[in-house]
Amino acid sequence: MITFSTDISKIEKERVYQFLSEVSGRLEGLPPQALDTVLNNSICFGAYLPSGEQVAFARVITDKLTFAYLCDLFVFEEHRGKGLSKHLLEEVLSHPNVKEVQSIGLATPDAHDLYSQYGFVRVDPSERLMVRFNKHISSTH
Repeated sequence: MITFSTDISKIEKERVYQFLSEVSGRLEGLPPQALDTVLNNSICFGAYLPSGEQVAFARVITDKLTFAYLCDLFVFEEHRGKGLSKHLLEEVLSHPNVKEVQSIGLATPDAHDLYSQYGFVRVDPSERLMVRFNKHISSTH
């Protein structure tokens, strides 16, 4: 059974840093300590096996009312193909500091199909940017 947590003390920092610096390129060229800044200034989500091993990660940068930016959602390679990205995305979108936000943006090079299942639409069909608007949230909120 997979459990989810926003407790950053549970995050396997070395593995997450390695992914973000070597695979996604988000932290490429930055020292490992840069991850602490990223973690401390985001709402971070981890997915964990009963053993405590981390299998997935995501983070959201938000003002908790008008806008959020979803980034760095990934599943470690050995755990892919099990629907974990969908479960993690559902956890993110149902979090109290995310679910009522007016719009959520993200950029993806290749996961448009995943995100479109959750209401995200491309800003420009030729680009990576996608956005999700909460239609039930008033713009005068």
